[in-house]
Amino acid sequence: TLTADHIVVWGLLEIGTEQQPFGMTTGAIARVLLRGSVFDTETYVYIEEEELHNKVIAVAGRVETYGRPTVDTWLRLASSANSGASSACVLNASGPVDWPVGSEIAFAPTEFDDPAGDVERRTLSANASWDNVSSCWLLRWDSGLSHTHYSGEFDVGNGKKVALRAFVARLDRSVVFGSDGTDGSNYYGAHLEIFDVPGTNPFRIGKVKMSYTRFHELGK
Repeated sequence: TLTADHIVVWGLLEIGTEQQPFGMTTGAIARVLLRGSVFDTETYVYIEEEELHNKVIAVAGRVETYGRPTVDTWLRLASSANSGASSACVLNASGPVDWPVGSEIAFAPTEFDDPAGDVERRTLSANASWDNVSSCWLLRWDSGLSHTHYSGEFDVGNGKKVALRAFVARLDRSVVFGSDGTDGSNYYGAHLEIFDVPGTNPFRIGKVKMSYTRFHELGK
């Protein structure tokens, strides 16, 4: 883990390669955390007289990050996962679900009252396994859900049905950009700034290429 107030790169910021994604063979995780509050003005970054604040990764040039590939990044619930549930089934027509024990997952909200607050994260307590009775892939996690996440079909007439099924996303990645401390009114998420720099030799053009990379608690 690399923790910093800010990071400024003139050129290339690279983690892993397209041919050799980071952590592909070792299982390692590259985690970059940005820290600071709005009052830490001594760590503010200025590029071409433009204030980028702190808690920023500023890159004049290219950013390329390649995390360990995940075949299924999200799936749909086969049936509703009710409040208190510690297991549920997901659908996957493409084949086996390779979500091992320890994977971090998130349930999308389906209720109207507080959708942002209804997003829930859990950690799988067992490998995903096939459920012969329900013909779906069974997920089991570490603690019961606090909210219900709906999955079902509605009859809309004329013999037609509409499926409304909550998403279950796999969050864990081998390349992670995150914020170290976002609690309180004086704290905010980290951010990335990738930009061109005209008039330089060589001319720097901002480009981004990322795959299987996670952004955790970023944004102001």
